[in-house]
Amino acid sequence: MEFIQHDAPLSGRIKDINLNDFISNQTKTKIIKFVDDNLVVLIKNQFINDYKLKEFSNFFGQLDPPGLNPYGINFLPEHPEINVISNVKTCKGIPIGNLGDGEATWHADMTYLKQPPNTEYSMQLRCLKIKEILILQTCIKPMINYHII
Repeated sequence: MEFIQHDAPLSGRIKDINLNDFISNQTKTKIIKFVDDNLVVLIKNQFINDYKLKEFSNFFGQLDPPGLNPYGINFLPEHPEINVISNVKTCKGIPIGNLGDGEATWHADMTYLKQPPNTEYSMQLRCLKIKEILILQTCIKPMINYHII
């Protein structure tokens, strides 16, 4: 496993890790520190299922279920903590996820909570073959104690 800090601020990459493999507590600690230090981290070429995505995401704390969506359904009922974001529709025109083509504008997630989570994860599926994990620290450390009035 290799931790690569990019020249650009707020970014890094973790290389040569397979999230399907057992990850020791020592490695978890290193990953968490790297994310804390870089705020935006990319992990490429991950072919993990929803269970492994949740297991990895739990490194950073308890998962919160997504808020309500305009369709009133959970797109993955067996994994209510996962929010599906997709512009793909079935052949009947039914969306397979939230916030499709052009439905989202700039926003901050979960600001309705008194203490919003400080980390978000995006597993991107492109061309149905390449999976990447993007980790975003959304509340920079000095703001973690910030409370919405």
